Amino acid sequence: MLFSLAIGLILVRLVEPFPLVTIIIMGGLLYGIFYKAAHGTNLLTTVLLLMSVLTYPSLAMLDIQLSMETALGVCLAYSLAMLSSAIMYLLIPPNTLINNQSSEAQPAAHSNANRVALLTTVIVLPLLVFFLMFDHQAAMLTLIYVGILAPNVSLTKGLRSCIGILLANAMGGVLAIVIYELLVLVPMSSFYLLLMFLVAISFAKKVFTSPQGALYASAFSCLLLLITDLTNTTGINMDLAFYERWLYIALANLYVILSFMFFTALGWLRTNA
Repeated sequence: MLFSLAIGLILVRLVEPFPLVTIIIMGGLLYGIFYKAAHGTNLLTTVLLLMSVLTYPSLAMLDIQLSMETALGVCLAYSLAMLSSAIMYLLIPPNTLINNQSSEAQPAAHSNANRVALLTTVIVLPLLVFFLMFDHQAAMLTLIYVGILAPNVSLTKGLRSCIGILLANAMGGVLAIVIYELLVLVPMSSFYLLLMFLVAISFAKKVFTSPQGALYASAFSCLLLLITDLTNTTGINMDLAFYERWLYIALANLYVILSFMFFTALGWLRTNA
């Protein structure tokens, strides 16, 4: 966590005075992160590193202070999440260990890891360059989501897995619309907390008990990103804000998944089925 924070803060200071140099450094860092991810690095570690490369420098183009506050906020949220998880395990210890091997990334061979890392970098880097060039604040959500979706090991398992992730994230997007419309009907914080608690419990059960747990986890990530981003949005038309973000998430899904499908169909990406 501290390492990812350090990388993010260094890039934040470099991106405005030396944008071209920063993009080259970002490309190298993205390749290294995706290479480690292909070798089975913990997904949470991968996402934290990707946020340090993608999110903090991009925010710095808009507001350096906001970027640094976001980085510190992520570290605080990470620490609180780890603390609350530890407390829950102490209060409610699991009766049996959860065997989640089927959804874990299996380390790839050196040559295939290089190929996966290079192609994933080629997919993600253009979006990063686009954001830095045009300072498109609304597209920040797309950049964050691409960072979460791109390391998904299922994307390297062939066309069928790519379609499965696309459908799962579509389910997350549809559920986000349902939750948003319910919140419009009942705009109360207590109702929001209860609703999200029930949704989280339902998804958690599916993630840890279903053979398709990875797909449910992807759908839940999509839903959470949309809803939590919306609840932090003020001063604009909420309907417009939500559906605009929904559209960006949909485009991010299509872009990443169709790119992996394209490379797989060309034979440039060897599947890890």
